[in-house]
Amino acid sequence: MKFFNQGEIWEIGPFQLENLLMNEGNFLYLNLSKNVSFDSNLEKEALALLSTSKYIKLEDLEKVVSNELPYLEHPVVLVCEKGQRSRQAARRLAKLKYTNVYVLSGGIKALTEYFAPSK
Repeated sequence: MKFFNQGEIWEIGPFQLENLLMNEGNFLYLNLSKNVSFDSNLEKEALALLSTSKYIKLEDLEKVVSNELPYLEHPVVLVCEKGQRSRQAARRLAKLKYTNVYVLSGGIKALTEYFAPSK
């Protein structure tokens, strides 16, 4: 796990995301993917992880978090296809003084590869 933007935003991999979902119940998971539906080729574990997320459009980010996050320290995990839109959203949240923001490095693509069966 690495951080950027002075420790306000944490970049995590699929393994860390899996651990957060299994051990921490109060995170808000936001899906910033362009596709609302997920590729049917995703492994069932990846689909289960993504099913806990709330789909939002990047342009609605500030409105959604003001309604969904009870305080600035509330933990939020951002997921998108490859991680780029999530990083952009994380920077916007940091500007709004949110201090517990996580980005899935590599996005859904990395999550799919993580859960892909070994060959």
